[in-house]
Amino acid sequence: MRRPHRFLLVYSLILILGATVYALSRKSFVQTLTAERLNAVVEMPSGTSFAATDQAVRDVEAKLQEAEGIEEMVARIEPAHADIQITLKEGTRADADYIDYLKETVGAAEPAFVYFTREEAQGGFDSVTVNVMGEDFTVLDELAQKLAGKMSEQEGISDAVLRYKQPRPERKLVVARDKAEGAGLSPGSVGENLRLAIQGGVATKFLENNREVDVRVRYNERFRADLDSLEHYMLQGSHGYVPLFAVAGLEEGTIPVKIYRRDKKRMLSFSVRPGDIDLDEAIEKIEALRAEPLPEDYRIEYGHEFRRLIESRRRTYGMLLAVLLLAYMFLATWTESLTQPLRMLLILPPPLSAALLALYIFDVDMSVQMIVGLLLLCGLLFTQLSYARFTDGRAPYWRSAVMAMALFYLPFGLVSGEGAEMMRGIAIILSVGALTGVITTPMVEQVTRSRRMRATLKRMGEQINDRLRRVGERLWPSDTLR
Repeated sequence: MRRPHRFLLVYSLILILGATVYALSRKSFVQTLTAERLNAVVEMPSGTSFAATDQAVRDVEAKLQEAEGIEEMVARIEPAHADIQITLKEGTRADADYIDYLKETVGAAEPAFVYFTREEAQGGFDSVTVNVMGEDFTVLDELAQKLAGKMSEQEGISDAVLRYKQPRPERKLVVARDKAEGAGLSPGSVGENLRLAIQGGVATKFLENNREVDVRVRYNERFRADLDSLEHYMLQGSHGYVPLFAVAGLEEGTIPVKIYRRDKKRMLSFSVRPGDIDLDEAIEKIEALRAEPLPEDYRIEYGHEFRRLIESRRRTYGMLLAVLLLAYMFLATWTESLTQPLRMLLILPPPLSAALLALYIFDVDMSVQMIVGLLLLCGLLFTQLSYARFTDGRAPYWRSAVMAMALFYLPFGLVSGEGAEMMRGIAIILSVGALTGVITTPMVEQVTRSRRMRATLKRMGEQINDRLRRVGERLWPSDTLR
C-alpha cells in the first residue's frame, strides 16, 4: 500500500456515509408484516341517525370505488359510526403514500370525518394513544381537541384522531315550580306529558295473524319535527290547558356520550398516527406533548403501545451490541488474539454502508428484520474472509459468493404477498453486501496486513497521544497539580 493516508480518507468517508444513511433511514423497531387490508373509519357527529350515517357511508364507498388497488369493501354501520374493511389487490402496499392517495380520493366528506388505519400483523405499530386525565369533562374535551389539533399540524404526522365521541347537544326543560303549581302541574307530570307527546305510549295491543302488535299514540309528525314545535305544546292542568313555555324554559347544553375513567380519574384520549417519517422523530414529536402547559391536576399519559415502542427500540440496540460482542469474542477465540479480530472487523463498514444505501434507495424501512439481515451479512463476510485466509488467497472464493447471491438471495426479491417487503429487504442486504464484500474485502485485508499501513496507524496513534498530552498540560499545568 503506497498511499495509506488516501486509503484512510476513503475508509473514513465510507464510515460517514454509512452513519448518515442510517440516521436518515426510517426506523421501525416493532416486528410487523405489511398487510393487504385497510380500515376506513367514518365518524359522524353524536346523535346522527342510522339513515344519515348510512347515506354518508354510501357516499364514501362511491368515492373509494374510483380508487385504484381496491379489490373489495365490507362496511359495518351503526348510528354515528361505521367501519369499512378494505381488501387491496395483490401487489398494492398499504403504506403511507397509498393512504394519502385514498384521503385525496375521498376528499371532504362533511359532516363525516374519515380516517384510515392499517391492519398490522404481529401486533404492529400504527398509532400512539395519548390520554388526557383530569376531573372536568368540558376542560378535558377542550384540552384533547387542542392537543390533537397541534399534533395534526406538525409535519410528518398523518392524523390525530379523537378516540371518543364528542359531547352530544342537549336541551334541558327547566320547570318553574311556582308557575307549574299555579297551573295544577308538577315537574313529573310535565315530563310525562312531553314523553307521551313525542315518544308516545302504547294504548292497546292489536291481534293480527296470532301476533300482538302495539298501538302507539303520539303527536302528528309535523309537531315532532324540530324543537320549534314545542312552542305549540299544550299541557292539561287542573285549571285547563296551558302552553308549555308558560310553566317551563328551555336551556341549551351538552352531555357526554360515554364517561371514561382510569385510576379513578376521568380520561379522554386521542390517537396520533405518524406518517412518512422516522420512528425516532415520531417519538420525539409525541414526547414533546409533555411540555404543553396544562391546568393544575391535569396530566398526559401515553398508551401501552408507546411504552412498547421505547422498549422495543432499547431491546433492538441491546441485541445488536450483544451480537457484536459475541462476534468479537468468537473471533478472539478463533485467532487466539485480541487485536487481530479488530483488524477483521474492518472489512464490515464498506459492505454494510453499501447495503444501507441500497435500502435507502429502494425505500425500505430499517426494521428488526433488516437488522437481522445485516447480522447475517456480517456472518457471510466473515465466512468469505475465513475461506480466503484458509486458501491463502489462491482460490477464487468470490465465485462462491456471486453464485450464492444470484441463485439464493435474489429470488427473495420476487416474493409477493404479506411479508414481501421483509424478504425484499433481506435480499437487497445480502445481494448488495455480498457483491460489495467480494470487491472490498481483499483490498481491506491487503491494506491491514501491509507494514506501511501498520506504521502509519502507529504514527497516527502517537500523534493523537501527543496532542492529548499537550491539551492536558494546558488545562492542568504541572504547577497547579503540585
